Amino acid sequence: MYFPILRGRQNELIAIRELVYRGLLNSVIPVIEPVKASSTLLKSMEAFIDSQQECYVVMNPSVGLFDRELQITPTFEAAYWDVMQRGVGYLRPCFNVSDDLMESIEEVRRHEVEITDAAIIYNRSKDCFFKQALDSNAFGICLINDSARRQARMMDKVLLSDPFIARARNADYRDEPDEFFTDDHRFYSDDGYVGFSDYSIVGSAYSEGGFRPRAVALHVMYKHRDGSLFVHHAVSNDLDFSDAAQLYYSALENLFSWVDSLECEVASTYGLQCLRDSLDEGTFPGLGMAKRWTIMHHLELISNLMGR
Repeated sequence: MYFPILRGRQNELIAIRELVYRGLLNSVIPVIEPVKASSTLLKSMEAFIDSQQECYVVMNPSVGLFDRELQITPTFEAAYWDVMQRGVGYLRPCFNVSDDLMESIEEVRRHEVEITDAAIIYNRSKDCFFKQALDSNAFGICLINDSARRQARMMDKVLLSDPFIARARNADYRDEPDEFFTDDHRFYSDDGYVGFSDYSIVGSAYSEGGFRPRAVALHVMYKHRDGSLFVHHAVSNDLDFSDAAQLYYSALENLFSWVDSLECEVASTYGLQCLRDSLDEGTFPGLGMAKRWTIMHHLELISNLMGR
């Protein structure tokens, strides 16, 4: 089973919502870490209830403004807890190991949200809080990196890694256009884990807002000949960076030039088809949409691999 951790920004949320409604998330249980109190978050949570499919929702996010916005927006707060209560069996609580862990557990219980078999994301620097949390008997699985696996001896463990190598500038991805991403999907069970987890093609680093890029990079996952997963970085050519559409088309053309000449097959997915349709139709959907499609491609690719 695959447990991708996705920060609850608009494009990540819409990506998983569209995939779940299309029935394309088999053997994938997303872990949503809210970063903003938005209607998109609520609609995405509702999608899992409607589709009767599981996901985890982080109750104490480590990044973003969600906790603060929840406190100052009572209407949203009421709607959020209502969805969590109605989502029993599908929306499962997840907690970061942090200073406020036990307080967060009690807050969830006060809102009458069931936390039996909740998930916990291990943090070595907060080890004392992790041991305290285990005594609460609230947790069914632990997302943990391999070096710390002995800290969760009595729990089902999910192998957590952060394999995406982020670059300071998009243009820097040209230096190594194809990189090993992971082979955890092949070996996690042999190593005693019930699943594996990562931060998709976004990585664990988080920042508020964005900036105008001087180059566009599209990150597309593919299965290597040896069965492991690699990521290809399709980067735009050196062009006028003030024209985002021109940069996007350049990266898109480079992507499909690579796809069509590949020795190893790039799996056909809904997200990849959306990218190709954009190229064929000459439309510029915005860079956020392109990011959404590449995330969808990655998640559907894993879903297909796990379903075999």
